[in-house]
Amino acid sequence: MTNSARTPTVDPQTLRKDKVVTIYYDGDSKTYGWSALGGTLTCNDGATTSGCTIDSYGHNVAGANFVQAQITEPGRVQSVMDAAFGSGAVTVENHGIGGATVLDSINGSADPISQAPEYDCSAVTNESSTCGSLMGRLKASHAQIVVGQFLTNDQYRMTPQQYGQYVATWMATVQQNLNADGQHMTAIWEESSPICRLDAPDAGPYLKSGRAAAAAANPPVLVIDNHDYTYANYNWIPGLLDCVHPDSDLYKFLGDRAGTAMGRTVQILLGR
Repeated sequence: MTNSARTPTVDPQTLRKDKVVTIYYDGDSKTYGWSALGGTLTCNDGATTSGCTIDSYGHNVAGANFVQAQITEPGRVQSVMDAAFGSGAVTVENHGIGGATVLDSINGSADPISQAPEYDCSAVTNESSTCGSLMGRLKASHAQIVVGQFLTNDQYRMTPQQYGQYVATWMATVQQNLNADGQHMTAIWEESSPICRLDAPDAGPYLKSGRAAAAAANPPVLVIDNHDYTYANYNWIPGLLDCVHPDSDLYKFLGDRAGTAMGRTVQILLGR
């Protein structure tokens, strides 16, 4: 089910009396909005070459500085929501964690393969101070919409079949639990934008597994197909200095589409 499909079913109990909707963005470094600045362009063998330019397919960057982009995708979604529904009607929270996989998010700590403390609040690498398991975090939140956005790291650490299983678990965790206000939450799955590293596995089987999980969820989960849409409709490679993390222009493009895609769900929750 892609973003052209029907709007997800919304439980009437999720309609807050104060008519404010909170969107919880759960994801990795591209959700947080990391972007590369400077550094030395290298080709895939790691050797610096004069022939490897910013537009070379599959380039990497050595010694780059990574900063949060001026425009992040959740930040842009906030702007879209403000324009559509007025300031204060929607709050978009950015809970992206660099290096995270969907399994990391579910468990609240790194999976056995990566062995990195993404969701440990004592770790200085925890950019958004997002701690603990997905279930625990959501139960303590006021989120009515939870957007999952993973793949960047997952494709290196698990098979497409495992990815699909974990995506299904992520969706069930959102759908089967209540937030801090005793309300059900609506899950939305956003496919991560493409990367141009030549060592990356084929994203196709992972996307297929995620879509299958969304279609099998109860109720089915809206999928925002930003991977394929970006691939087909945006000159995206020049916007990835390190071949992974977008610049502000690409984050803006992604946020505009994501905000538009989930707009009807937000409108229903606001009772408009």
